[in-house]
Amino acid sequence: MKIILIRFFNPKKYLFSLLTVGCCIVLLSKPAYSQIDYSYGANKTGFRLSLGLGGNTLQTTWSQTPISYTLLSGLSYDINNYFTILAEGQYGNMSGVDGTNTYSYSKTVVSYYSASINLRFSIGLLSDFESRNGFTDAVKRSYIGVGFGEIFSSVTLTTGNSSTIPYKRVDGYSPITSLYKSNKYTGVSMIPINIGTNIGMPGVWGADKIELNPNFQYSLFNAPLADGYQPAATSQKGGYGVLSISLRYKF
Repeated sequence: MKIILIRFFNPKKYLFSLLTVGCCIVLLSKPAYSQIDYSYGANKTGFRLSLGLGGNTLQTTWSQTPISYTLLSGLSYDINNYFTILAEGQYGNMSGVDGTNTYSYSKTVVSYYSASINLRFSIGLLSDFESRNGFTDAVKRSYIGVGFGEIFSSVTLTTGNSSTIPYKRVDGYSPITSLYKSNKYTGVSMIPINIGTNIGMPGVWGADKIELNPNFQYSLFNAPLADGYQPAATSQKGGYGVLSISLRYKF
């Protein structure tokens, strides 16, 4: 009689079963991972402190506007990931040149500082679509902003075409040879308009502490003479533009 031994433990069958179960776990969990939002667990509300650097151009009556520098700092509060209230201060220099030689002043150099309150509204308020990576998250957080503020400027004018009668300049200038320098800072109200986004940098100084904020701001002057000189009664009030990048620290 032939004795048949029954083996309760078959290594090949055990290995095949283990691989099958493992593959099922991986395949079943993959859709779940794909549903996780890129910003899951992000710090979406609270105070943020920002510091940045930018280049500006004066946009008034001058035919040439060299690029100058602007320093920016701000304190903001994110009500959510797509709506922000920002208090911002700026400091820098701006300049304009009369390349046509038709003004009584050939150049202006403006040392300025400003303060403003801004509201910023992101695309995510209209469509909170799923963010699968950093790029789509930055698109969703792209914003447009508007605010109100004051700019204070101290101006140095260089004399130009002597045959042209100056229409108007800021009062309180001290003549220094061919220069006219204002004795104090003069304030003009302004309306800043912003376009930009916020780019998360997870893992830098914490799980979600630092963001990059590229931004373009154009500030409209509510009165002339912010650049120190109004060549004609009909001269535009103008404004200035700033292209900047800031770091935002999340509290």
